[in-house]
Amino acid sequence: MQIKPLTKPNHFEIIQQMIASNLIQNVDRNAQENEGFLIAKFTKDALKKFHEICPILLAMERNEVLGYVIVGNEKSVGIDPIIDAMIKEGKNQVEGTDLPMSNKHIFVIQACVKKAHRKKGVFHQLYASLIAKYKNTHGLILTEVVSHNKRSLLAHQRLGFEILHSRNKEHFSILMLCLTISHSL
Repeated sequence: MQIKPLTKPNHFEIIQQMIASNLIQNVDRNAQENEGFLIAKFTKDALKKFHEICPILLAMERNEVLGYVIVGNEKSVGIDPIIDAMIKEGKNQVEGTDLPMSNKHIFVIQACVKKAHRKKGVFHQLYASLIAKYKNTHGLILTEVVSHNKRSLLAHQRLGFEILHSRNKEHFSILMLCLTISHSL
């Protein structure tokens, strides 16, 4: 398995297919509990804009995309309102803490691994590559996880992410997670 930046235009469609098959409304309750789910769907144009700002990383084996991680930073504001809110909330939560203060934080917008390749280290490898790429230039990695997405929460906690903040939204809670990048995997 190799982790590398997205380079082929058809990879955007593959990511969109992976998003569609893992959206909460397309995953039964049992799979939500055991496999996790995604809550945000992005247009191809939005994916391209995110990629222009921070390259999307792919886990590849031969020519198959096994998983991806979409990241952004403060320059990603304006692409998608859900991500705008996450970035604003993340910056607000870091202020007044002893966490590294910087305008250079990385925000994990979305990470996903194909079902057949879960529990094989793909998620860990994606994050290890992400940390290696940004550890010398950024202070924190921030992301949000829906509180009842136990699979995602546990995977992030195993990497060293800690809960920075919790906020209620409609019928669920959103957890802001952070990882100081100086902690290596």
